[in-house]
Amino acid sequence: MRLKQRIGDFRVTELLRDDFLREAGPYRVYRVTKRKIDSLQAAAALAEAAGVEAGDVALAGLKDRQAITVQYMSVRGGRPVSLREREFLIETAGFSEEPICSGDSRGNAFQIVVRALERWQIAVFRSHLAGLREHGLPNYFDDQRFGNLRHDQGWIARDLVKHQPERALRQLLAAPSPHDDSRHAGFKAALRKHWGDWASCLGDARRHGKHHSIFEHLIEAPEDFAGAFYHVSSKLRLIHLYAYQSHLWNRAVSLYLRGVLPDKERLVVESVEGNLVCPAGELPPLPEQSDSFRLPGPGLEDVQNKIQRKVLTEVLENEGLTPEDLHIDGIPGFQLKGEDRQLMVIPAHLRVRPARLDPLNRGMEQVELRFELPRGSYASLVVKRLFARSNAEMERSGRRRSADMGTQMRFEGGGGKRGGEHSPRRTGRKPFVSGKGSWNADNDARSNQYDRSARASGDYQGRDQQRGGYQGGDQQRGGYQSRDQQQGGGQQRGGYQGRDQQRGGYQGRDQQRGGYEGGDQQRGGYQGRDQQRGGYQGGDQQRGGYQGRDQQRGGYQGGD
Repeated sequence: MRLKQRIGDFRVTELLRDDFLREAGPYRVYRVTKRKIDSLQAAAALAEAAGVEAGDVALAGLKDRQAITVQYMSVRGGRPVSLREREFLIETAGFSEEPICSGDSRGNAFQIVVRALERWQIAVFRSHLAGLREHGLPNYFDDQRFGNLRHDQGWIARDLVKHQPERALRQLLAAPSPHDDSRHAGFKAALRKHWGDWASCLGDARRHGKHHSIFEHLIEAPEDFAGAFYHVSSKLRLIHLYAYQSHLWNRAVSLYLRGVLPDKERLVVESVEGNLVCPAGELPPLPEQSDSFRLPGPGLEDVQNKIQRKVLTEVLENEGLTPEDLHIDGIPGFQLKGEDRQLMVIPAHLRVRPARLDPLNRGMEQVELRFELPRGSYASLVVKRLFARSNAEMERSGRRRSADMGTQMRFEGGGGKRGGEHSPRRTGRKPFVSGKGSWNADNDARSNQYDRSARASGDYQGRDQQRGGYQGGDQQRGGYQSRDQQQGGGQQRGGYQGRDQQRGGYQGRDQQRGGYEGGDQQRGGYQGRDQQRGGYQGGDQQRGGYQGRDQQRGGYQGGD
């Protein structure tokens, strides 16, 4: 399976709340359609053209570099801007009373081409469509949330929880990454060689143009590694804090689902930080709290649900921690804040074009999906869930590469390198239980893969610390647009150029009468209300086409 193999295979459009855009107001709101540049680069171009400072441009969320993305930015004052460049298009979408922020976003619309599929994968995909439409999937954080593993940095926040600030700082600044270019690899090697000789490290940092203030601090206070984190950017600190908090949430939810779902009702998908259990059908409601699961705060003091607290405590034990350990004192920017996260998410307006031959991969097939997700949910997980298989299915097919293996996706292109309440069914499910040995030891050994290589002293090591990835500046407050939403294309008048799309529809053989499966599409487009305020609108994307937003403390789609 391959994602983002060709420009235009992954498209993301922010969805704004319906009442945000006005016909007049003190803030001009721009629709920015881009590819191969990140959101901050596009914002800088807008600021320069408007004659304002870069800080005067407000965003609802950050989008990744490689996807074809449509997002919104607001500016107060300055010159009106209309720009058409090779990699981006900026045009006025309307006005607003306040600068745009993450709260003005209600989600993202995705258009994804999945390539290099075998026939058995198409069969699995079709068998899962109805269940996903009706019941959704767990709202896990996906690989793009865990760039610390992709770059072999480990869990910086966990090192700080364990009162190991020097280790945390060294891993943050100097851990070698398989994705480093020669310049960065050389810089990190120099820091490792000179670590403890802060004057030499400062010289290395100045030559590289990075981190010099950290080593200036260490020259003044050689043992104050906690204080050195003050000189790490606040965005980077939050990235690592939220990565670890998200990891705890993923592990706890997967552990909980293993406890309430019989083996035959489990599907498993792969994640860079461990395999994740998904229900094959409907999920029984959570005890005491049916629709959310707590992202833990300090000491688990904010986790009121007893079952959730038990599961999170067991996860912390696997990390070599107790609930009382879960806090970071004396280091700015690493203060945990708990909040509820929706446990399940249902992709809205999920449409699928019938499978057809893949012109890029001989003898293989491709499918095309369109759907919408609320902010903080991951489109890449929707794809994984559609192709997920049970343990028994993989054993019968002979395709079981390892116990409880999910679907492996290959991400192509730059940055994508390895890429409601539900009523319970009374089916005799066993009650939820916790405690050592109560999770079915055989299933625990197979699917509770916190670390597929090795775990030593609670550290996740080896190849599991790779793949995934934060996108440099493509993150804010833990809402990270994934590199998995990648591979752009040219755009024109809010639509997309080239053979892939014309006037909001599909050209060539893609414009078959019947378009997407589901019965509510015609001639390759959408019918009814799906063509309004957040759907594909006629030829161009009117009033923002897909009116967008994206992220919150829960990451893209991403990314996200």
